[in-house]
Amino acid sequence: MKILKQEFNWNSDSLYHVMVFLLMASIPLSKYTTSMSQMGLTALWLWHGVETGYLKGFSKTDWFSPSRWLLFVIQSLREIWKAFIAKWKAFFGNKEAMVLASLYLMLVIGLLWTSDFNYALKDLRTKVPLIILPLFLATGPKIKTKTLHWMLLGYSLALFGGTLYRLILLYNLEITDPRNIYAHMSHIRFSLNLVMSIFSLLYMSWKRAFEPLWMRTGMVLLAFYFALFMIYMQYDTGVALMVIVAVIVAFVAAFRQSGLKSRYLLIAVSLLIFIIPVVYVSSVVREFRSVKPVYIFKLDQYTSNGNLYQHDTTNFLIENGEYPGLYICDKELRREWEKRSRVSFDGFDQKEQLLRSTLIRYLASKGLRKDSLGISNLSDNDIHAIESGVTSFKNKSGFNIKTQVYNYLLSYSNYHNKGDPNAGSLVQRIEYWRTSLFIIQKSPWFGVGTGDIPSAFERQYNEMNSPLKPEFRKRSHNQYLSTLVAFGIFGFVWFVFALLYPAIKLNRLKQYYYLVFFIVVMVSMLTEDTIESQEGVTFFAFFTCLFLLAWKYSDGVTKNIAQIDSTIG
Repeated sequence: MKILKQEFNWNSDSLYHVMVFLLMASIPLSKYTTSMSQMGLTALWLWHGVETGYLKGFSKTDWFSPSRWLLFVIQSLREIWKAFIAKWKAFFGNKEAMVLASLYLMLVIGLLWTSDFNYALKDLRTKVPLIILPLFLATGPKIKTKTLHWMLLGYSLALFGGTLYRLILLYNLEITDPRNIYAHMSHIRFSLNLVMSIFSLLYMSWKRAFEPLWMRTGMVLLAFYFALFMIYMQYDTGVALMVIVAVIVAFVAAFRQSGLKSRYLLIAVSLLIFIIPVVYVSSVVREFRSVKPVYIFKLDQYTSNGNLYQHDTTNFLIENGEYPGLYICDKELRREWEKRSRVSFDGFDQKEQLLRSTLIRYLASKGLRKDSLGISNLSDNDIHAIESGVTSFKNKSGFNIKTQVYNYLLSYSNYHNKGDPNAGSLVQRIEYWRTSLFIIQKSPWFGVGTGDIPSAFERQYNEMNSPLKPEFRKRSHNQYLSTLVAFGIFGFVWFVFALLYPAIKLNRLKQYYYLVFFIVVMVSMLTEDTIESQEGVTFFAFFTCLFLLAWKYSDGVTKNIAQIDSTIG
């Protein structure tokens, strides 16, 4: 064939790196393309390292001869097999890759004391990236720093497309809470990707990874856009994680400075980033707890229409520093509400909350009494917001830190006083963690096995008579507790070892990109089952293996975070 006579680099790494990038860009956008990219990566990995000299012998042969085709296939398979064996030998000789892949082996071992094999096999399929990505990225062609920078830039542009898609959904669908938008992945895991991108963009711009000024400026603007996007979309987990990463990175960088001026400056910056949110949240908590005394006998007893008020300080707790349960007249509320809305006063809003409760809380947030006069002061937009489940007019204008803190405090107060964990994600997690601890106490050393986690939680919720609604009865929402539940203390110790050993052995905790990723993952595992879903486990396995195993970072412009000194100093 003529093409075989031409100079063609059969061992080119470029296509392999393109497939690695496609996988990176697919993680926050599409489960389908994530799976397809891994399949493409498998094919290219099988071809990588194949000795192609035998192809020259077929350049002048008779390609219409069946025996020639058979010989070609046999020799191709033989060379692919030789390369395959060589890559496996290299893999088994790579301790760090083996330790990372052992996380999958732990799942296989957990089958020994599992009774629900259907769920166990599903879990094994979901977590295949834990074994194939360490194998592929450890034994495939290495990635140079310049290539990595282009990948990270493309990854950020893919995320930009993902944010636009979510904004389109927000403005075109009947959505009351932006966090309920599920565009291929949950808002929390999307936030992990955004935080990773924000700090990568800022660092690449700072270190002049790309020379043109317009590119560096664009990267900074894109990073700030991602931060504003998370604030606007009420991704409070992402916002909190962004602050935590900034504090830790600045603090670590401070102690890697040789100049005292630079060190003190970075320490001051890290303390400011930490102290400002803490002081503000503390002030909101004090305001929440500080409520003016109420003298029931001094309150008006009748509405302007002569109907009796009810002053309820039992069912409606303190909210926004006030008692929302004061000045309630159900007779007038029902009559006026049904004139303004088709949603039943005795029914539920779109968030499955009692409409009456939502209406009362919304009126209170505007400082209105809960009577006919109060409803007459509501606009059509207010009515629609109440139908949608919005309990405060402040929640209509996007992310509001004070309102978010109030909502957490209110849900916790409701949980503490009434034992109801259904009011918010924070108190639901408290119930998940409490349930996890009960399960761990029953099987402390080896856990319940790979496949029995759902059934173990279901049994424990029933034994506890948990007040959680069936739709809220979920798993740990804490990766550390999930590991203890499934594999016990022995499995948990190995899990922590597998997270720490490769990074410490390779000295990568000093490297900026991996440090940021490590913080993102470790912190997210406190409130999420980060590696229990396809998108979560792929995010974890891919970036871990990319930064630890695939990146030949010693060839590049940036080796580790210590080089910040030369930039600041």
